[in-house]
Amino acid sequence: MAGILVALASLIACEPSSSDPYALSAESSPNQQSLTSRADDKGSSAKGPIVLELFTSQGCSSCPPADRLLRELKSQSDSSESPFPQDLIVLSEHVDYWNRLGWTDPYSSSKFSARQQSYAQLTGDQVYTPQMVIQGKYSMVGHSRSEIVPAIRRAAAMQQHKIELGFVIPPGRTNVSVEARIAGYSGPIVLFLAEDGIQNHVPRGENADRDLLHDGVVRDLKNASCAKGKCKGELDLKPEYHFQNLRIVALLQEPGGPIRGAAQVSLAGNANTE
Repeated sequence: MAGILVALASLIACEPSSSDPYALSAESSPNQQSLTSRADDKGSSAKGPIVLELFTSQGCSSCPPADRLLRELKSQSDSSESPFPQDLIVLSEHVDYWNRLGWTDPYSSSKFSARQQSYAQLTGDQVYTPQMVIQGKYSMVGHSRSEIVPAIRRAAAMQQHKIELGFVIPPGRTNVSVEARIAGYSGPIVLFLAEDGIQNHVPRGENADRDLLHDGVVRDLKNASCAKGKCKGELDLKPEYHFQNLRIVALLQEPGGPIRGAAQVSLAGNANTE
């Protein structure tokens, strides 16, 4: 697998090969950096949840430690004795550029590769896995606890808009209608459908014969717009999703920029039907 694994001091991350359309310069380090902000703090009123986005792949041998760390951070945040100043929202976004190397990640999508690329365009850095992006602002190797935990604490100081989030599931359960309210806001938001507790066996590729477990796997990603503080959108539901493990996440974010508001709601026990 020459040219695929790149050692970075004591950290190891996976990069796509130079022939991959998402590959950028391998000379720049993927160690922690602050992503350039294109938004301002106007209208910010509160400190909300902290969003962790892990760009990962089942085709990358360096990714399982990052997947485990993301699950651990979620578990700590969900506990009654959370060590974090605010709640964490975790999202696992499986990129598709590893799929040609022996195993097609069943949770991968070009949408997630494009989202990762939008972050990379702000820094001029290469895309790689595993990559953790915190609050759309701080970026580091996805299994580097020593960088991730301090970045979470720095992100806690960012002011955010308050988001009120609700949903309705029409008969048939093929989609979920989402409504978000953000006082005084008119602009874009990003909606995610995420599933926790996903496990599958990987028969081929760099993680051959391993059983992998994930939390926060993004099943759908849609952009939505807001007018006069009211935002509406739809996310797709499929029969294979485990309803009790699904969450809706809404992010107030300019494309590729920092997250200025976040909210999540579980589908389990909160379903309204028309």
